[in-house]
Parts: sequence; C-alpha cells; structure tokens
Amino acid sequence: MTELNERAYVQVPYGHAVRDLQTYLQSIGWRAGEPATLSLRLAAHDLGVPSDMTLARDVTAKFEAVYDPTHLTRPLRVTWSPSGGGPYPTFSGKLTITEDEDYGTCVLTLSGEYEPPLGVVGKGFDAVIGKRIAIATARRLLEQIRDGMETAQAAQP
Repeated sequence: MTELNERAYVQVPYGHAVRDLQTYLQSIGWRAGEPATLSLRLAAHDLGVPSDMTLARDVTAKFEAVYDPTHLTRPLRVTWSPSGGGPYPTFSGKLTITEDEDYGTCVLTLSGEYEPPLGVVGKGFDAVIGKRIAIATARRLLEQIRDGMETAQAAQP
C-alpha cells in the first residue's frame, strides 16, 4: 500500500464548508449512500513534462460521513475504483474539512492509501513515477472539489 496525504485551502468559511461540499458532490451525481462518478484528470505539465497531453480516468467514488468524537473535523470516508476496471489503483481514505486560521477559509485534506495494480510490476512503476502521478492527481481532484465548493458558496444568498 502507498500512502497519500494532500491538502487544499478553500475560500469557504468552515461553518459553511459541509453544506458547500454536499452541494458540489450532489452536482456530480452523489446522493447519500450512492456512488458518484469523478473524472480524475492530470496534465503532463503537472509531472514536469512539457506537453499538452492530458490523462483522464473516471472513477466510481463513495463518500460516507465518519463520526469525529472530538468534533474538530468533518471527515468523509472516501473510496474509489476505476470505472470499467483496468490496471488502475483503487483508493481508500478520508476527505477531511478542518478550520483554518482565517475565518473565511477552511482546509480540505485527502489522506489514505492505494494499492498499485499488477503486483511487483505495479509496485516498481509506483516507485518510479506512479506515486508522482497519484500525488498530482490528488492535487487536481482537491482543486476540482475546492472550485466546486467555492462556486456553491458564491451562489448562496
């Protein structure tokens, strides 16, 4: 298993973040207890490769609320697997919203682990470039969620 831990700052007050996250997730088809389809995209330049090439893969994602006994975070358990299968990793982790120092922002963190496919060959690929792809993809996903949350916030009266 390979661990992943990435974060993004969101221009949404912590008190509104859960509502705006739900609004975004519903806009991509999520309903409580039902999976949603996420489009994971990665540009070659995200990996330092000078090219206009973009890699894209749809994943079937599930989001479930997780109880935090400290009430200091708003975690969601998130899992995803490639839509239609194939030699792509599956992911299991948490998407967590926490307060930031500034009232107008919050922090969105994606942490968890994935299993590289294809056994030893996949682990070798992961060591060489796969982890860089996973990190860049996680950052892009967090940017996508951030943008959706900020759009939902801006639409509020």
